[in-house]
Amino acid sequence: MVFETCDAAAEVVYAAAAMRTLVLESFSPWCERARFVLLHHRLTFAEKEHVPLIGELALQLRARRLGQRVSVPLLLDDGAVVMGSLAIAEHVDARGEQARLIPAALRAEVQALHERLEPVMATGRAQALRIVLADDEVALAAAPPRLRALPGARAAARLGARFLLRKYDVSFAGITERLRAGLMAVRATLGGGRHVHHEFSYADVLCASLLQFVAPVSDRFVPLEPATRRSFSNPELAQEFSDLVAWRDELYAQHRPSASS
Repeated sequence: MVFETCDAAAEVVYAAAAMRTLVLESFSPWCERARFVLLHHRLTFAEKEHVPLIGELALQLRARRLGQRVSVPLLLDDGAVVMGSLAIAEHVDARGEQARLIPAALRAEVQALHERLEPVMATGRAQALRIVLADDEVALAAAPPRLRALPGARAAARLGARFLLRKYDVSFAGITERLRAGLMAVRATLGGGRHVHHEFSYADVLCASLLQFVAPVSDRFVPLEPATRRSFSNPELAQEFSDLVAWRDELYAQHRPSASS
């Protein structure tokens, strides 16, 4: 099982061979959900990095939704265009050869859990964007690598952050309190067990993705620059919910293949 992170020059060649490209922000917890399912099913795919604001037109064209609001993850799969982590999970799950992560019997429950967690995930996005706006080192890490040597790199990154604030109608009010409430709901959903349901499923992936806004998973799975890792960390909540962090780490160790395995 192999995937390649491809630049513009390599993308067409590799994507043509793979017939499957995941357009993403590599650090995004939503995109990690899509990556998780593709790796679970041992599917070959290319990755294409999306840059907010400057990449919006290209993303609209890829999504075939010119003039509409689009977002990553976006999966291009042999002619199919699938947008959103849950839609991608359902698409891949129907085509993969491994055990289904969204069995028919659990589909309604998984969709309901997804809807419950999305407002909490949006709060995590607010936390990360607030730090980009306040921290020079984090802002520089948020800029595309090729632009970081330029004098306006931090300003450009913050412009992109403000674009995302408008795009997703982000609120900074009560971030820690809202995240805490969501984590308490995840703890209750797990009920002290290893899985949300009787066995590993996409419901576990959903719950685990929220922990990325508290204590990001090991670089073995989602590589992050130190400054970016700081923007996704909440030490107070990481300590308070250390049981969930440990649960997530065990889940990844048991069920999430690394990209090169």
